[in-house]
Amino acid sequence: MIARGGWALAGLLLLAGCWADFPDQPTDSGNRDSAGDSSQRDSLRRDSQRRDGQPPQPDGDTSDGQPPDVAPPDLEPDQPPFSCTAEAFRRCDGDDAIFCNETGDGEVTTPCAPFPCNQAAGRCDLCTAGAPPACKASDDGFFVSCPDGLPVETACANPCVDAVDSDSDSQSECAGDCNDGNPLVFSGQTSFFVEPIPGAAEPVKWDYNCDGQNEVKLPDRHPGKCYGRPKDACDTVVGWYKYGSVPKCGENGWWWRCRWSKHDFCDVDTEHNKPQVCR
Repeated sequence: MIARGGWALAGLLLLAGCWADFPDQPTDSGNRDSAGDSSQRDSLRRDSQRRDGQPPQPDGDTSDGQPPDVAPPDLEPDQPPFSCTAEAFRRCDGDDAIFCNETGDGEVTTPCAPFPCNQAAGRCDLCTAGAPPACKASDDGFFVSCPDGLPVETACANPCVDAVDSDSDSQSECAGDCNDGNPLVFSGQTSFFVEPIPGAAEPVKWDYNCDGQNEVKLPDRHPGKCYGRPKDACDTVVGWYKYGSVPKCGENGWWWRCRWSKHDFCDVDTEHNKPQVCR
């Protein structure tokens, strides 16, 4: 009896030592939970495979076997190299002018101040367009005007004291107006006048065209004969009475002219007290 009991005790001790060599095992409850979770995952994978025909994907992958959508980096498309006509005007930017550079691969900015950038002309203006003309500072024989944003120098007929057109006859004293207080008087006047220039002094009181003399419009005498002239040469014969004097500026005289009469011949026609006009 003692011998059998001792062998039994020894067997129990041996079993206890072997059991100690294994790691802790989960409880029955834990085994059941793990088995349930594994079974549920297997079921979900099978369902997914049946729906789209694709094998189940690893946990955490929602792309159905496709690589995930990733936004591409913001890359600018290739642009051709910048080019322009060397030194050509490109545009105005406020009061600055933008030009192409010397090599044609960039732009340069040119300030136009104090004058504006002229988009239509493609340049910086060099003076104020429409500004009153002024005498050239370095030379009193010229005046400077600015019709379109570029200065224009004009030689003066007289020393440039005042380049402004005071009487609005489109000509200043510098430009040749010998009386810038009277709009009828200026260099190049083509009209003739009966009355002298108000305030003008002798001997050139009728110098409306500023040439320094009194120029009469009708200087010729009539030949005194009209009869016998052909029709095409009749009306061209005019002049002061042949035995009288040519009237001076503002004086009256006896004016003769030939004309073709109703009796079909060249006859004389006269006009008394015709005034002589001058400039």
